[in-house]
Amino acid sequence: MKKNLFRGLIILETLALLASITLLFFVYMFRWHRSPRLEETSPDGAYQLEILNVGSTVPFTPQKIEVVLFQIQSRFYRTEFRTQIVDDGGPGQIETLWLDDSVRLTFSGQEQSPSVYILPFPSAE
Repeated sequence: MKKNLFRGLIILETLALLASITLLFFVYMFRWHRSPRLEETSPDGAYQLEILNVGSTVPFTPQKIEVVLFQIQSRFYRTEFRTQIVDDGGPGQIETLWLDDSVRLTFSGQEQSPSVYILPFPSAE
């Protein structure tokens, strides 16, 4: 009797552990997983721009985006932010334009007007 109860508890614990691991995997993939989408270097080679998809795209939900701009030769300048593209579950469009003192990013999708961000470089004072 005790032997069967012990085996039943072990099986139940194993199934609960497998269900928890599966759930954590799906939560990670849909919420926290980062995959590179765009990587560019400024024309003068001083700055690096990285744009990452955050999570997986589920139909009819916005695509979460993380933007990171940093100075290649310095560890002290880094800026980052998150935004999203509403494109009916699609990837949307990203346009970059490197200016003399900044980089201009435009995010657009079918269900949103274009969002424009200008990320200035630190001044050389």
